[in-house]
Amino acid sequence: MLTYTPTLTTDTEVLMRLESSHALVEIPIRLVAGDAALSLTELIRGDADGDGIPDYLDLDSSSGAVVESKGVPVDVALFKGIKFGHFQIDPAVVREKTLYLRNTGSVAFSYRIKRAHKNKHITRRVRRRSVDLMSAKLKTDIIEEEEDDEHFPIRLSHWSGRLGPGDDQEIYVRVCQTKEQLVPCVPPPTNHANHANHLPTIRSDMRVGRFREELYVETELRGMVSFFVVDGHPDTGRFTEESSRQLKEGMHFGDCAVGNEKTNMIVLVNEGSYPMEIELETDVSIGLGLQVTLVVEGGEGGEGGEVSKEHHEHHKHHEHQDHHRTKTTTTLLPPNGGRCTVEGTWVPDGKVRLNTSFVLHTSLPVLSGAIRHVVAVTGTGHYPSVSVSPEIVQCGIVALGYDTPNTFTLTNTGSCPVSWRVPYVPRTIWMATTSSHSGGRHSGNTAGKELQELMPQTSVDIDFTVHPMKRGWFSHELMICAPGT
Repeated sequence: MLTYTPTLTTDTEVLMRLESSHALVEIPIRLVAGDAALSLTELIRGDADGDGIPDYLDLDSSSGAVVESKGVPVDVALFKGIKFGHFQIDPAVVREKTLYLRNTGSVAFSYRIKRAHKNKHITRRVRRRSVDLMSAKLKTDIIEEEEDDEHFPIRLSHWSGRLGPGDDQEIYVRVCQTKEQLVPCVPPPTNHANHANHLPTIRSDMRVGRFREELYVETELRGMVSFFVVDGHPDTGRFTEESSRQLKEGMHFGDCAVGNEKTNMIVLVNEGSYPMEIELETDVSIGLGLQVTLVVEGGEGGEGGEVSKEHHEHHKHHEHQDHHRTKTTTTLLPPNGGRCTVEGTWVPDGKVRLNTSFVLHTSLPVLSGAIRHVVAVTGTGHYPSVSVSPEIVQCGIVALGYDTPNTFTLTNTGSCPVSWRVPYVPRTIWMATTSSHSGGRHSGNTAGKELQELMPQTSVDIDFTVHPMKRGWFSHELMICAPGT
């Protein structure tokens, strides 16, 4: 048995001579000894829009790259690990980076990537059969497959391989953005013939939160181990329950007076810790007097910006071409309490029924169920109608210098609220209003000058007092202004 321990790099041939009294045998032996060196770094690929997604995986990229680019290796001295950063979680978008291994030495070696801290969740084992060269018997090796850990937040394209001198290897590191779990189905208390409806189901949940995993590359060479870290923070924005409820219920104006402006609003609050992009899409070609705008308020991380644009969409229906003019408004809703308001204003131009909708798109993933909201908008326009009873108030003979009280009634006979006021009151008349809806009594010459609202099918009693200042007949006119009547 020959043992060779190299002390320097060489590639030479030596001659071993075996000599006895009967023969002389010369055996040539080639001695090869070289350096083994592993270079570990990250391969940077093109990312035209800077969203952290390589162009070959980014459907929104403006570069038009449809093939995978070679990429540029990061300087080994600057490589600290694979950093995914803080990003919006979306299982439909591939989050992937490339680990780059290269054999810069002159000796081939095998490698394997392992986790520095293993979890007890690894359950799958692979049995490999091999032959023991010493005993010439079959033996079974059990290997734990680390990539089968469902609780591990990242996936590697492969975990082991072999590198010859000058060879390199690209290993794709991908974030696993969902976690699946088996949900048992509780069968009903009574026996049911169809057992298929009671089988367990698989539920997918988004994997939100920071992760930091330490891994190392182990080779068959003594002392040759390279450590690296993979970390990231998948996160998401999220509407509050109240905002979700308002979007689901819609925007209802109710009964509105023709020509009067009525405003309704939906308040959206992002309680998540990642900014949310919101796009409001409204059809401005309907001509119903409806305007929907997006008003942004400040939140953590600054105020969101707002961009408006209009474009034309062409829809063909029953061989007729209708031109729809759509207005799109985009804004960024800050995280941790960022607010914006969808404000709707409607001025009915006649006795019409408003039944339309607008669309609210978000940057949230499909799995969240909040990527698109169709918000219903309803309302009914009415012509306001009021009546005064009596129309002529006879005061009769009144004493000079004494107060004479009287009353007339204003009734809303329509189906929508009416705003009313008395713009001018003579000096000899003092007015007061009394109504169960007003919640009190107001008196003086300014009592009727303020705009007041009268609900449908309700009345208000208007009290006034005549205080004549001189002898003779007197006649005064009170004008009640109710816009739209």
